[in-house]
Formats: sequence, structure tokens, C-alpha cells
Amino acid sequence: MKRKIFLVIVILFLCVVALLSSIGALLLFRQNQLTTNELINQNNKVDELQKQINNNAAGGTFLEGSGATGSDTPGVPPVDAGDSTTAITKIYFSKTPQSYDSDFSYVVGVDREVNKSESVVQAIEKILAGPTAAETALGYKNPITLTGSSNCGGNLFTFSSNYDSMATANDVTIKFCKDVTISGIGDSGRIQAVIKKTLQGLEHTADYKVGKIAILDKNGNCLGDESGMNACLN
Repeated sequence: MKRKIFLVIVILFLCVVALLSSIGALLLFRQNQLTTNELINQNNKVDELQKQINNNAAGGTFLEGSGATGSDTPGVPPVDAGDSTTAITKIYFSKTPQSYDSDFSYVVGVDREVNKSESVVQAIEKILAGPTAAETALGYKNPITLTGSSNCGGNLFTFSSNYDSMATANDVTIKFCKDVTISGIGDSGRIQAVIKKTLQGLEHTADYKVGKIAILDKNGNCLGDESGMNACLN
């Protein structure tokens, strides 16, 4: 009798062990399955991100600023999302007496902060804002004087940029929306000098390489071009 009871106890013990082993195996299988699914999901996300990066590298574009004085314009290469959104760049001004007495192209640079995604628009805005009081005391001057009413919905200027993938550069057009005071070739030369030097210095802010630069008056004609040929648009 005792022997039978012992055998029953042993059998029950073995059944419990077998049941616990089955439960443990099932839980382990479930954990492995979840881990595998998570890895698959992560791999899918990485593949999708890589596709987006490849698409951008193949010629994707983004809009360059629509601030108070600019306009939405395509044609700018994408900014590295890992970079800071702002950068310090040089904004150039004319300087007395050099820029006015002997060399129209003479400019001086000052540090200003711009948003990388609106670098061109903000750079022109900062030229129009002019030098600080301390910079003015040193003879720095903004050669651009705008008067009259705007023909661009209240904006001071519009900006457009066409990206040339072959030249890997941006052909830029700046059109002023108000009358620009031009009293001689010197004024036109100084305006073109500060704008071109400022835009050419933006390359480090957003991988923005400038190619041709056209500066237009409110009527769409090349600034300072009295020939009527509008050579800056060619």
C-alpha cells in the first residue's frame, strides 16, 4: 500500500515538473517571438529612413524661407537635420571713406546669426536692417535705400533660387519691391558688392553654394543696367 502511494506521489511530481517545463518553454518562445518582431520593426524603420536619405541626396529640395520680406522658393539642397538650426555668418556693408571715394566694391563684414533654413532671406534682411550704432560709428553703411510703396504685397524684396545640379550651385535672383535709390554707378556697385559678398559667404551655413546672382529693381530689370539689355538675367 505504501509503495502504491509513493508511486502516485512520484508520478504527480513528474507531471508537475513536466507542466512547469512546458510553461517555461512557452514563455521563452513568446519572449523570443516578441524580440524578433521588434527587431524586424526596427529594421523596417531603418530601411525607410535610408530610402528618404537616398531620395534627398538624389535631388530633393526644400523651401528657403518665407519671412516678412521674403518668398517661398524651391531649389535649395536639404540641410543636414543633425546640424544646429542657426549659424553665424558674415553680413557685409560698405564703409566710408573707402567704398565711396576709391573702391565701390570695398566691403566690411560683421557677424550675424541666421536660421539655416532661411539663410538667404535673413541675410538680405540683415543687410537692409543696417549696421549697429557701434558699427555706424566705425563708418559702416548700408548702401541700399528703399522708398515708395511695395509691389510685392508689402514685402521689401523677393528671393528665388534655381539649383543647378551640374554646377552644384544655386543661381539666385533678388528682386526689390520698392524703388531703389540709384544716383550713379557707385550706388549700384556698392549694392551689388554687399549682396554678392554676403550670399557667397553663406556656403558654410547650409551647404549653400551660390552661382550666378541677379539683382533686380521693382520692375524686374537688372539693377544699375542702363543699357536695357538686362545682362544679369542671361
